[in-house]
Amino acid sequence: MSVVRPVRESGSREYGILRRFRDSTCRGLFHSSPLFQQWESTVVSLTEGEAKHQHLSGLETWVVLPGQRALTPPPPWKLALVTVAAVWPTRMFVPWLLNPLMSGLSLALQALLVAVGIVIRLTWVIMPVLVRILKRWLYP
Repeated sequence: MSVVRPVRESGSREYGILRRFRDSTCRGLFHSSPLFQQWESTVVSLTEGEAKHQHLSGLETWVVLPGQRALTPPPPWKLALVTVAAVWPTRMFVPWLLNPLMSGLSLALQALLVAVGIVIRLTWVIMPVLVRILKRWLYP
């Protein structure tokens, strides 16, 4: 579990609680447990507005704006479009770039190197740039 505090300069008073579970069965057991139900009824008087529960897949972490934490991720269809826009050209470029270095390697090792190259470019280059470019569309 992690507590996400609002960015100081944002003026927001909204906090988030991120809970990670091994699988959806464990998540369901936790949310239906007497302990969680008691907690929900206890904190209702300490909060403003209704609690929001979201089940996230993990791709949302690619589109968090720099210096901020997204409590409400973009809709899945927007995530899918941005991901395809990032993956397709990266999938074309990385093998072309690595091809001279991979001759003679097994197909499995070539596939691993290409996958690592794609993930590195997506995580630290392509997705951060796309998020900055598309931030008004992703977070209207």
